[in-house]
Amino acid sequence: MVKVFADHNSIKRQIEENIKNPFDAVNEFIWNSIDAKAKNIHIKIKNDSKYIKSLEIDDDGEGINREKLEKDLFGRFNVSSKSDIKEDIHSLPRGKNGFGRFSFIKFASEAKWITTYTDLDNNNYNYEIIMKKD
Repeated sequence: MVKVFADHNSIKRQIEENIKNPFDAVNEFIWNSIDAKAKNIHIKIKNDSKYIKSLEIDDDGEGINREKLEKDLFGRFNVSSKSDIKEDIHSLPRGKNGFGRFSFIKFASEAKWITTYTDLDNNNYNYEIIMKKD
């Protein structure tokens, strides 16, 4: 289990200051797909006449390795393993501030990642991560 190392109110405050509207929040998740080297990104929105009921972003990028989950800082707020990536002409990591994965609180009460990764022995693993707004 990965624990978040920040107070809920401090996370909410940072998201409010840095993510100005729900569209910016969705943009953070799309950039996470791009940073994961996705070649295909599919966005599915279910809505009624007033509200978005669900939003799914499906990509073919590199998954989140379960064994490296805590090392890669997924549960830590305002910290990112991508901040150490050197930008070059082929890759511009955008998700380097460490709060994009928390931006769902701008428009939803819960986020779920269903991720698949390949280990060094070329075995595929699948699991899910759930974060709640509160």
